[in-house]
Amino acid sequence: MKIAAIQGKVIKGLYSSKTGEHALKLLETATKENIDIACLPEGSIDEGRISEKAKDLGIFVIGSVVKSTNKNYHSDETIIVNPEGKIVGGVFNEEVSYL
Repeated sequence: MKIAAIQGKVIKGLYSSKTGEHALKLLETATKENIDIACLPEGSIDEGRISEKAKDLGIFVIGSVVKSTNKNYHSDETIIVNPEGKIVGGVFNEEVSYL
């Protein structure tokens, strides 16, 4: 079993769509190494895009999806998507920041 940890560069902020697109491109590159599971970094990739990519590539993908964020509050969910593109597990996280 091969597992890839994808760490893309931050482009215009961690939660920028450009950062998410870069991570997805790296995911495609990693599949050339016959990986079975890919772990994506925290960022701006939504559930639909992660599910679609897992199905297209035929691999398990673990990724963090931002649910909401503002100056004092952040919530995200880490999801596990199977090779058929279905969410099969996950963890919800909430964080309150006091400034």
